[in-house]
Amino acid sequence: MTLLKKQTVALRLFLIGFAVMTCLLCLGCAASSCSNQAWQHEMQIKLASYSRSSRAHLMPAFRKAKVHYPPKRLALLAFKESCQLELYARNRHQHWHYIKSFPILAASGRLGPKLRRGDKQVPEGVYRIILLNPSSHFDLSMELSYPNAFDRREAFLFHRHHLGNNIFIHGSTHSVGCIAIGDAAIEELFPLVAAVGVHRTTVIIAPDDFRRQSFHFHYGPQSPPWLPDLYHQIALELWKFPLPHADIPRNVGNNFYGSMKNLKCPSYFVHVPKKKSTVVLNCENPLHQWRGECQKELSIR
Repeated sequence: MTLLKKQTVALRLFLIGFAVMTCLLCLGCAASSCSNQAWQHEMQIKLASYSRSSRAHLMPAFRKAKVHYPPKRLALLAFKESCQLELYARNRHQHWHYIKSFPILAASGRLGPKLRRGDKQVPEGVYRIILLNPSSHFDLSMELSYPNAFDRREAFLFHRHHLGNNIFIHGSTHSVGCIAIGDAAIEELFPLVAAVGVHRTTVIIAPDDFRRQSFHFHYGPQSPPWLPDLYHQIALELWKFPLPHADIPRNVGNNFYGSMKNLKCPSYFVHVPKKKSTVVLNCENPLHQWRGECQKELSIR
């Protein structure tokens, strides 16, 4: 084959390859655009169906709290032990106000954080909503930002892999690893979150309400050594929110928490299997010091 023929064949192959790549890119962009258009169309349908009734159900609670609708910020506090999802809102330059509670109808697993994919645990921590799904099999759903930075960091330090994902707050009365609040509740919250914006909505999932009482935790024969760090972080976040109906915390001393500047740490009761004793973690016994003293995984009761 002469040099000219070789160059011609190479040029043809190049042009064919370029044409194929261009077609694939166009098809990919078209599919992405089609998918985005389908999502927007479905969102418009669902918001048109539920926005008016959502506003009608929520407006009395917003008026009582003296918060504009829609507010500037939202927060959802989910408590596993009491099976409650509390809605908080605030306007610009305003403190958080309690709006309303919704019962959690289903959440698989037990008290404690999610550790790996397939463990059927609902995660615990501070998350954001990253996606509104109008085409959910569970009526409507809101995807959470699990795993967050804390989850990924502790997994890296303790050599855990495959943390899982696809954690939602959704409708229906069934759940595996997610939080099911029923169709009526999700149809109230979904349009509200859409109006406020997912980037302005915080979700805190806790085993129980650390604002009310010191917490006795049951997780099994071994608990992650980083668990007190996680619960301390959650407690700090929870104390930004007033208790519903000005409830008074139970089993908590007068100085259990002061201002954020003079914050007192909650008491964690930690059972060390080797010593058969109870250690109380507080500000006088910092978590990093306790971590150095107790190297083994612990069971928290």
